[in-house]
Amino acid sequence: MTQSPRSESVNQEIKNALIRTAATEFLLDIVPESVEHYSGRTASSRIYKSKTSSGISLIVKESFWYEAHERAGAIRALEKAYETSEELRKRGIPLPRAYRRKNGAFTFELETGLIAFLEYMAGGTPSFSDKEWKSAGALLGKFHRAGAEYVKSRPEEYQKIVDAIPVEKSYEDSRGIYVTSLRE
Repeated sequence: MTQSPRSESVNQEIKNALIRTAATEFLLDIVPESVEHYSGRTASSRIYKSKTSSGISLIVKESFWYEAHERAGAIRALEKAYETSEELRKRGIPLPRAYRRKNGAFTFELETGLIAFLEYMAGGTPSFSDKEWKSAGALLGKFHRAGAEYVKSRPEEYQKIVDAIPVEKSYEDSRGIYVTSLRE
């Protein structure tokens, strides 16, 4: 069963670090009272929700899924993932905007992990109805078409994505898992 995210208070030291980083690195003016721990379920990151002084709702994602010796690879993977996400968003895929830092990067390293500021996109708890599955499938198809068009228009990007973003199994190797687990 999927749980809806709930909000919790944030440690003042963490809140200050997020606000300071937003201002100095991402040029975002966060309203201090708006910062909250947004506790959806994830094993590899902490999620915070906040608002800017201009009323933009944000998600702050703090990723810590990498080992210390994998730091450079983790940064490269997240940067490429957000860069690709922005390209797909420009092609009409409804993905949250990933905000860039002053230096053009998408992530900033805190002591506790890599943070990124993303547009908040409201949603709801899924009902897993046939209509939702069909809608999700149609959107996934659109996502894959846009991705295929992107790498076709920029062939050098395919290898850059493959090199930067680790994948445990290829599509061909993992297809059986999807067929059996999604059709139970």
